[in-house]
Amino acid sequence: MICASTFLLTLENPLDDPSGSLAGVLQKIDIVVTTIFTLELIFKVIVMGLMFCGS
Repeated sequence: MICASTFLLTLENPLDDPSGSLAGVLQKIDIVVTTIFTLELIFKVIVMGLMFCGS
């Protein structure tokens, strides 16, 4: 997932039109990837907290 996110970052060009179709697609993919990373972090904190708290 990290490699895919990094690859997608290489496709972004600051000189491209921000309202273009590629920019829109990359923005939507970025939102999905960020959401997945955030959910993974939350689940990991919950699991590690439950595992190391002794309950």
